[in-house]
Amino acid sequence: MQTVRVNLDRFVEGTERYAELFDPEKIGAIHIPNFLNNRFLRALKEEALGLDTMGALKKASPVEGRATQNFSKVYFSGSNSNGSEITLNHLQNIRELAKLYTIVIYNRIGKEFGFEKVDMVNSIGLHKYPKNGHISYHRDPKRDLNLIGIFSLKGTAKIYFALSRDGAGEISYTAEPGDLTLMRGSYKDLKNPFHKVEMNTEEPMESRYSIILRQELVEKRVN
Repeated sequence: MQTVRVNLDRFVEGTERYAELFDPEKIGAIHIPNFLNNRFLRALKEEALGLDTMGALKKASPVEGRATQNFSKVYFSGSNSNGSEITLNHLQNIRELAKLYTIVIYNRIGKEFGFEKVDMVNSIGLHKYPKNGHISYHRDPKRDLNLIGIFSLKGTAKIYFALSRDGAGEISYTAEPGDLTLMRGSYKDLKNPFHKVEMNTEEPMESRYSIILRQELVEKRVN
């Protein structure tokens, strides 16, 4: 595992910076700029663009629950994969990113905050927002546990977080290529924060690609 693929100085050891993710008085999101180094970012972007060129991404439903949305997606593992023929075996860089995130971020934070160590997070997807893309305020499903990572690969967008669907206590981050945004999943009695994505409206406008990494609840089978 080549940790030189990420800028580890952006990941501060210890609990202080990450405690607000799991603080019931906080929204539950933080942003780490320039987490991916440029060479790894280029490789990931090329892999994502290749998937788009081959038609792997499918347009999401314009309405999901109470949220409106305009983006496309493909998942390589997890409940959203829906039998996709593309697996992580075909995606060297995205697979490496998922493994690296699991070791460097998910398991290290999990050790401090008491969630189960995993070999690799089990839900891995690619999202594409067009120039006029968006998703309105929503929460991710309860099955998405503990911590969710969003890696921005191409394009610029604003990611908003709030305490309620109407935007109470709203904070926002500008997500640019190479950045990592972390938000709480379902953790103990805490829920995923309300969040939305709006594309940059200033020139030059371009589509946004991001990798979404989650750990889904695995239902234990009873014999």
